[in-house]
Amino acid sequence: MNIKIYITFGILALGILIAPLISNLLQIPISISEILFGILIGSAGLKVYLDHHLIYPFSYFGFLLLMFLAGLEIKIKELKNLEIEDLIFIIIPVFLNFLVSIFLVFTFKLPIFFLLIFNLTSIGVAIPIFKELNLFKTSYGKTIFFIGVLGEAFSLFLLTIFSLIFKFKNPILFLKEFILLIFVSIFAYLILKFIYLLVWWFPTKFFVIFTNDSREFGVRLSIAILLILSSLFGLANIEPIIGAFITGVLFGNIIKRDDILEDKFSGLSYGFFIPIFFINIGINFSFPEVNYTYFFKILLLFIISKIISSLPLSFKFGFKAALGAGLLLSAPLTLLIASAEFGKKLGVLNENEVLVLILLALVTGIICPTIFKLLIKNLNLNKVQ
Repeated sequence: MNIKIYITFGILALGILIAPLISNLLQIPISISEILFGILIGSAGLKVYLDHHLIYPFSYFGFLLLMFLAGLEIKIKELKNLEIEDLIFIIIPVFLNFLVSIFLVFTFKLPIFFLLIFNLTSIGVAIPIFKELNLFKTSYGKTIFFIGVLGEAFSLFLLTIFSLIFKFKNPILFLKEFILLIFVSIFAYLILKFIYLLVWWFPTKFFVIFTNDSREFGVRLSIAILLILSSLFGLANIEPIIGAFITGVLFGNIIKRDDILEDKFSGLSYGFFIPIFFINIGINFSFPEVNYTYFFKILLLFIISKIISSLPLSFKFGFKAALGAGLLLSAPLTLLIASAEFGKKLGVLNENEVLVLILLALVTGIICPTIFKLLIKNLNLNKVQ
């Protein structure tokens, strides 16, 4: 009898259960509380009692789901419907962030992978804050939200390109693989379009089972699509993680999503598999091994890159609001951790750099949203647009 299996399940169950309580108590994102729980387990010396062969498949599937859900957040149609003036204030910060990142990476002689790191933007941490402060009804909130959405899409596009560059250093092989990526993406698009047309042609037969079917066909189909298409990308020598993200983007913009189905799928993902991914990150994290001089250097440069790229928003909302936007966008928590893991998998980041990036995600995920709320506390941002 392998007692490690039962200990592992017990510890994971405990982490999944108490992480929301820690999050609520400390007023931090739940993914940070899951990582902190994992760090506590690792620091307490319990790591040796865990079955890591059991944890890995759950953790990896959680990683796939995380990237799939990141893709779902990118709403291309909403970006297309924006006014030209609004679109300019959304595109400029993303483009400026890219230029600043290039400058910082080459000036401070950082690994080229940090060009991706400094460009990382995510809206996951910002959404609960927007809801709490009722910012979704303001022009300011909408602008930051769409900067986050566009920045997230650009971040993951860069991640895709970097994965191909590091895997296929020969320019001809890179070009062949990039063309293959486009063809596989088109094939995935056609599959999802066909499913959408089936629902549209036969709504009484298909739409019902996507929502209230007791057999959970909608959830099963969503998971099947994710696994099949991610495997298809993998067979084409493209990282399944990248395939999961592309699948999420296509799924979110082709399939008419229903709130019931989305809630069920998110519940399965954020309620079980994704927490295991973050707990596992924490279990393997070690504070003593972090190079803190290097960490503070990266932390400073990372926040500077976001603040500088957000300065154009001063012309529309004022300096303090622009500074707040830069700080809030300095917390791409899940993408930062995902990119650190991805860089480790590609072999382009060493162990110290991975630890620095995980700590960067934890620190920015806690302090940046807090400072953001203090900065905009007395600003007049409540005008509904």
